Amino acid sequence: MPFLIQLVWLVGLSGWLSLQDGQWEQLDTSTYNTILLCLAVLGWVAVVGIFTSGWISQPIRRLSAVSQDLAQQAWTGDFASGEFDQVHVEGISELEILAQSFNKMAGQLRESFTVLAKTNEELERRVERRTVELRRAEAELRVLFEAMTELIFVKDSQGRYLKIVSANAPPLYQPVEELLGKTDYDIFERSQADTFVGYIQQALKTQQTIQVEYSLPVGDREAWFSTRISPISADSVLWVARDITDRKQALEALRTREAQYRDLVETPNCIILRWNALGQIKFINSYGQNFFGYQEDQILGCNIVGTIIPETERSRRILKVLIQDIRKHPDRYQFKETKNICRNGKTVWVNWTNKPILDDWGQLVEVLSIGTDATERKRAEEALREKEQYLRLVLDNIPQQVFWKDTNLVFLGCNKNWAKAAQIESPESVVGKTDYDLLTSPEIAELYRAQDRRVIEQNQAEFHVVETKQKPPVDGHTVWLDVSKIPIHDAQGKVIGILGVLEDITQRRQAEEALRIEQEKSERLLLNILPAAIAQQLKQSHSSLEKSNGEALIAEQFEDVTILFADIVGFTPLASRMLPTELVNLLGSIVSTFDRLSEQYSLEKIKTIGDAYMVACGLPVHRADHAEAIAQMALDMQRVITQFRTDRGEPFQIRIGINTGPVVAGVIGMKKFIYDLWGDTVNVASRMESQGIPGGIQVTKATYERLKDKYVLEKRGEIMVKGKGEMMTYWLTGRLDE
Repeated sequence: MPFLIQLVWLVGLSGWLSLQDGQWEQLDTSTYNTILLCLAVLGWVAVVGIFTSGWISQPIRRLSAVSQDLAQQAWTGDFASGEFDQVHVEGISELEILAQSFNKMAGQLRESFTVLAKTNEELERRVERRTVELRRAEAELRVLFEAMTELIFVKDSQGRYLKIVSANAPPLYQPVEELLGKTDYDIFERSQADTFVGYIQQALKTQQTIQVEYSLPVGDREAWFSTRISPISADSVLWVARDITDRKQALEALRTREAQYRDLVETPNCIILRWNALGQIKFINSYGQNFFGYQEDQILGCNIVGTIIPETERSRRILKVLIQDIRKHPDRYQFKETKNICRNGKTVWVNWTNKPILDDWGQLVEVLSIGTDATERKRAEEALREKEQYLRLVLDNIPQQVFWKDTNLVFLGCNKNWAKAAQIESPESVVGKTDYDLLTSPEIAELYRAQDRRVIEQNQAEFHVVETKQKPPVDGHTVWLDVSKIPIHDAQGKVIGILGVLEDITQRRQAEEALRIEQEKSERLLLNILPAAIAQQLKQSHSSLEKSNGEALIAEQFEDVTILFADIVGFTPLASRMLPTELVNLLGSIVSTFDRLSEQYSLEKIKTIGDAYMVACGLPVHRADHAEAIAQMALDMQRVITQFRTDRGEPFQIRIGINTGPVVAGVIGMKKFIYDLWGDTVNVASRMESQGIPGGIQVTKATYERLKDKYVLEKRGEIMVKGKGEMMTYWLTGRLDE
């Protein structure tokens, strides 16, 4: 088509040029028609070309419009959700292929934009969540740093402040905002800045955290800091400084007090000693070293036994007891005088004041002992002791046993009788010793010391205290002593010791003991005859026996009592076949067995007549369960009687009768009096036994009413009872819970 247009155009142009040369007149009709035809064709071609170009460009314009629409949706964000018209082209295969490709591309773009939109939404949610978490973490860190009192900086290798981490710490040198970007040389003197930079470079060089302490002038005071410098990169460190001024001041105050304490310890003329629970010396002041003749390195760590205390088996044993006791009873050892030794073997006397030092759990850690030299005083006491010899002669010739102690409960002397009784060679050998030295039992020794200490502390004598001797003589007999302890006073009335006087009253006690034994025998005999309460009444009114004139000594009405009668079946024929002694022994065994049951259930045995046995419950002391106790006694009697056999090997059987009701109880007669019961209840109980069957326990209705809820009872029916007529009775066969 373009070629045809060009050809027509050339023909027309040629004709037109020919006409321009003035040749119009020479043209013939044929030529003229040809030209007109060409012009007509040219016009037609032009019209067809215009129509064809519009038809061809229409799909392209549609593609352009759809592309612009897609671009607008992509720009506004509606591409993934918006709608677009697909381009359809027919007739031109190339444009059809182009339209199909465009539609496919647009669909893929829409899908990609949809995925991208979802991805963006997810990323936005993640960013929002991470933002919330970051804000929370920042808030936590902010609270943490606000709570910290340390100064936290980030510095570079030249000491430049890169970051101030701890915002809560007060600025020490300049406001926090003015520190950033400055170096230590801008803030401190050069020497101090060199030191700080040296710390930083050391941490960076070793890549290890270092810790240093330093002081700085802050305001009008000197502040101390403990700082940890940690490398966090090749050219920066984390500087964490804590104010330790208070701790440094406390340490300095402690050093001052220690110096004052040492002056206090070294100045006085007394021994100051600290020793632990093992007896090892942990400290002794200069005076103590000179007093005992040791250098410090010669005595520290050594045991007090063998250095300042003579080393003996007894001394080590006493030390062990002392350590145990001083923790329990520190007041007892607050003041103590002991005999000590020096390095050269010289014996000295020291008055000690002891203070136990305990840990948080109450365990003994150390003992602080402060001692003063008492040697001269002891020598003076020895001189005084010589003057006491005459008094000793007097004391040695009296029958009583006498001893005396000082206020520290150390024996100062005794007479010969006391020394002999204590199995000591001589009175002199007791001097300087304590009860711990004389007795093998520390507990007994402490018992005596407690008594003596009470007399001294209360300043009150104790007279005629009867005691048994804790160390009996060789024959093993108990020795009874009448002990009196009196505080000894000086001229000013001050207690300076204790005097003990002991008198052997063994013979008198033996006589009293014999009398007591006889009285106990009489009481036991009386209790075998009478109930305990009745016997007590008789003892309280013993004169009534002499004034009774045949009247009842004791008589009392009891409204609710249960009575049991028991009889051994076939015992009378058995008596004719056995020797009297064998019969009595057999009966005694059976009755004793019944007696033990009676004691087990706290019943009151009334009497035995031949082979009949009578027991009651509910008197003389009331019991609510009297019927149950008697019922249990009856069942056990049936059980134990089977343990006995006749001379023919046959088991015994018993009949038992029980009744409940009111009785009168009392003691009658002037000689061989007994506690007995009277009344219709007693008679009916006897009838229950006599009208029973071997191996059976017959009870009345009154007893049945009290037992029916706990025991197994079988109705026997009505029987004729002498003096009562028809009575309903029951058989007791066991307990419901068995």
